[in-house]
Amino acid sequence: MSSAAEKSSHASAMNPAIVTASNGVSRPSNPVAKFMEDWLVAPKLLYFGLNIVIYSTHAFLFQYLEETWKISKAEFSLTNFVQFTNIAGAFFFSRLADRTGKYRLIVAGCVAAYCCCMCLLLFPVFTAPEQRYFKLAYYLTINAVCFFFTAGTFPLLDSMVMSKLSSNPNLSKEMFGR
Repeated sequence: MSSAAEKSSHASAMNPAIVTASNGVSRPSNPVAKFMEDWLVAPKLLYFGLNIVIYSTHAFLFQYLEETWKISKAEFSLTNFVQFTNIAGAFFFSRLADRTGKYRLIVAGCVAAYCCCMCLLLFPVFTAPEQRYFKLAYYLTINAVCFFFTAGTFPLLDSMVMSKLSSNPNLSKEMFGR
């Protein structure tokens, strides 16, 4: 028996919900688990959740900042030029993940850091009119850090999904979009 077949028979012996096919590939016998694996539900839910969090936050950010921080539309537009930090974040986190191989940990860290930075915006500081430049510098810094961490999530998530599709013989890269 080959080592792959031994591993799959060992996996099915440890978990009765896994059935080993004649080709040595383990598949879940539970219909819900089979559906989740065949239709790649987990990665799609992860993409959906990240998109909802990030894009809904940015969609309402100006309205929130205008009401609580008293930031004008011109100031908001000016501070959004820091989106160039996306490029640096994508390069940094992709290289870090390739060197360490800890894709999941880095994605989780990026999402946690993004959420923490956005939470810093919940507490308006520098609200006095004479502190306008401090307020803009504070928002600019938080915005740059948020964009930096956001850039690391999607390329790494793409890489994780593609490696999962490549490692399972029952799946293919062409299946992911269906």
